[in-house]
Amino acid sequence: MDAFKPWDPGQMGKLVLLSLKHPKTRFVLAHMGFSQFREAAVFADVRKVGMGSNNVWFDLSVIATAYAGSPIAPELVWTMRRIGIDRMQFGSDWPVDSPAAAVAAIRRLGLDEQEQRKVFHDNAAALLGLD
Repeated sequence: MDAFKPWDPGQMGKLVLLSLKHPKTRFVLAHMGFSQFREAAVFADVRKVGMGSNNVWFDLSVIATAYAGSPIAPELVWTMRRIGIDRMQFGSDWPVDSPAAAVAAIRRLGLDEQEQRKVFHDNAAALLGLD
């Protein structure tokens, strides 16, 4: 699902409610809210209080290429880690960004090797039951 609708400031809250209402459905939210990525941290808060949201993953398409190397990159990485690197997926948003540009951007975010392995492979394999 696309998780960036700039005309809907309540979108992330609606996606939280949707994920809680359908706990057996797996959701991959594209773009991690893009310019509103801070709002995605609500998924960590919901899990922290035991309400669920273990059925939600975020793809990093567009957001990684937009913020890698920027002053905002450390905050994005902090938010990713708060939610859980195990909830992050590689995405390129091709043809907007090429897969090569998206890979390079994720590598520039400053994730360690284990975190990169999760983003590029392990998380998708687990989500799809291939691990």
